[in-house]
Amino acid sequence: MCETPYGNHGIAKLHVKAGWNLLLGQVDLLSDYWSYQIRVIEADAVSLHAIPDLDCENVFSLAPAKQGAEVSSEMLSATADCCTVFDQWEQSSGSVELLTPARQVAWDRIDFSKAFEPRNYDGFCPKIVSKEATWCFEFEREFYGHPRLQVSAPAGSVLDVSYGDWNRKDGRVDLYGSNPLVDATDRFILKGGSQCIHVLNPRGGIFLQVTLRAPSGVDAEELSVYSLEILDRSIFPDVQGAFGCGNAVYDFAWNASVATFQASTDEAYSDCPWRERGSYIGDALVTQQLNARLSTDLSVARRTFNNFGRAALPGGQLPCCAPSWLRLPHEDFTYLWILSIRDHWALTGDVSFVHDNWAVIKGIWRSQWDTHSSGLWNANGRRLFIDWGCLKSEREGEANAVINILRIAALQATGELARISGFHETATHFEGEAGDVRTAVEQVLWDEEESRFLARLGEGKSIALHANILALRYKVGDPHLIFRYLEPHLRENLNRGLRMEKFSGYIELYYLYFLLPALAELGRCNLAEELIEQHYGYLATQECLTLSECFGSVRRSGSLCHVWSSAGALYLHENVLGVRQAVAGNPDKWILEPRVTERFSRVSGVLPHRLGDIKIQWERDVSGQIEIEYDAPVGVEIVDAVQSAVQ
Repeated sequence: MCETPYGNHGIAKLHVKAGWNLLLGQVDLLSDYWSYQIRVIEADAVSLHAIPDLDCENVFSLAPAKQGAEVSSEMLSATADCCTVFDQWEQSSGSVELLTPARQVAWDRIDFSKAFEPRNYDGFCPKIVSKEATWCFEFEREFYGHPRLQVSAPAGSVLDVSYGDWNRKDGRVDLYGSNPLVDATDRFILKGGSQCIHVLNPRGGIFLQVTLRAPSGVDAEELSVYSLEILDRSIFPDVQGAFGCGNAVYDFAWNASVATFQASTDEAYSDCPWRERGSYIGDALVTQQLNARLSTDLSVARRTFNNFGRAALPGGQLPCCAPSWLRLPHEDFTYLWILSIRDHWALTGDVSFVHDNWAVIKGIWRSQWDTHSSGLWNANGRRLFIDWGCLKSEREGEANAVINILRIAALQATGELARISGFHETATHFEGEAGDVRTAVEQVLWDEEESRFLARLGEGKSIALHANILALRYKVGDPHLIFRYLEPHLRENLNRGLRMEKFSGYIELYYLYFLLPALAELGRCNLAEELIEQHYGYLATQECLTLSECFGSVRRSGSLCHVWSSAGALYLHENVLGVRQAVAGNPDKWILEPRVTERFSRVSGVLPHRLGDIKIQWERDVSGQIEIEYDAPVGVEIVDAVQSAVQ
């Protein structure tokens, strides 16, 4: 196999002998239905047959589909003259009709002898006389909406429109290069002549590719793309929330988060505009908080979290993505959903939303777990996600730290929701269980030698960044000792993420959502600001106006538009601008107290509120004190709006 610029398929050179040759291969079965293409260069006296019989019209012998199937030694020892081991296999010739358009487009190659030089799009593309032609467009930022094209081609011509965040070395959209499960191509059969094509489903990406193919049997024809536009689908084209400080990196962190939110939010929160376009609980947890900083309209949040509640699995867990054919949980996401319900109440004071989802919350706590003798949950056989950077060993194991610390946070949140709903005995029960689990985690998983938590029992001293960040966030263990352990690892995190493959022991930008507010509460604003400078400063150098999903972007994988990476914007609004909710469940009372270092001298911003925008501006005077000015609507109470000493 060798590297190829033609999508994520390889080219293998096979040296064959005269006569029959047995070609045997093994492929991964990624889903219930999975198509492959195999291209063999035509040559004289070369033909493919399912069995050693020239009269056999079938090309392949296919083994029964089986997950994790291995090529047996019996198969490997078979020869073309003696291959009875394959007698029970199904014969097939394959069928192009079974391939998705994207599978076929991914094979296309550019004839560079006929290629045009790159140019700025001026609303008109050159006509091409050929049997097929391709136009590749690159957008300045992530688009999300309905493509509309004016094209001209003979009747029966095929129009393929492909989308993605990445392009191939030859300029075409890198279909399947970043994700093998996404068929990101729409196909249309044209009526002939000039025709307007309006794509029904919204699409997203940075690159868009248009391919026109004249029908078979027709000589070269004039193929034209007269115009291309994207009808914006964003339901938040304008936002009220604002932040600015005059520093390029921090302002980028805010502006890129806004652009990412706009491109990823539709009738529900989605992970990204071009890939699954699905609602994941972990992503939605972060997106709701950013939504509240940008707009008073949280209807998308309610719809998204209600969707998960309605999709609850029979055992009580929630599917990681809903609505979706994927009916499997990420168990850590299930407990993050409880935190999201609590967050929605905290932001809005809407107790009815809690009541609507109370039965689902109770069902989650009835789900069954294998339990360690200490009472801590074991995670063997589970599907914890955590993030792309954590070691795979930290997703499983006896007395798993991540799931048990999230269990503590979710128990506390459930107790709080029960109490505001008037279920005081129930609240006391959940609060008591949270205390019991906290004690067990601190006794069973604390490593005295290194003054930090283990990722699990028998972990073999893995780095356990995620577990200790969650412990810091949810106040499990001694925060000062945990911080002392984490600090050197956090300062090296960007380098590790850029240098190492995923699942190697670092945190993605997603886990900054848990880390940054914990650092602020601990008074470690200097490190929080440094981490934002490092991580978002790197993203700013990539000339992408939205936030990438993971460090895999340096290896051209993952999404370039993921809201779960917007923790930096939340930190800047809450701690640098300095406006934080004073009391959970009361959206009309706010603390105004910047928590910053000398990096910032002048900051301004806006917090949307249903009674009117809260406008804030502060400046550091010559003595280092912060002078704050704000304008809040009648009915909104601002507390601690006084000069704040430099930390």
